[in-house]
Amino acid sequence: MIASWAYGYIGLEYSDACWGPDYFDCWGLLAKVYKDQFNFDVIDDMAVYKSRQDKVKRLHEYLHFWKPVDDPQEGDAILFLIHGNEPHCAVYVGEGRMLHIVEGISACIQRIDDIKWKSRFEGYYRYSSSSS
Repeated sequence: MIASWAYGYIGLEYSDACWGPDYFDCWGLLAKVYKDQFNFDVIDDMAVYKSRQDKVKRLHEYLHFWKPVDDPQEGDAILFLIHGNEPHCAVYVGEGRMLHIVEGISACIQRIDDIKWKSRFEGYYRYSSSSS
């Protein structure tokens, strides 16, 4: 079953390096879902970083908290690599589907094995407060 909460995010608008409240990039959408659905701040100070470069640097400081998993659960992050190196993330919502947002497309639910994403799939990740 697809997580019922996921439908509430459909249609949110994309803007590069935005973490809300009105526009989001893929990382901003992931952070909003984690805050709204799991009462957890992925990175609680991201709003102070204005440029995309600064936000990406800040995200990299937290990467060691994300552990790869083989069997995704609702809310796990999904990482894709576009053109071999640019990361894109989504939130696993069940039944092989993800909630995500990309430039030119409002937030939507898509199949992870969609032809556009299948070859770009890098892995599923679960946040762990332990960095070991």
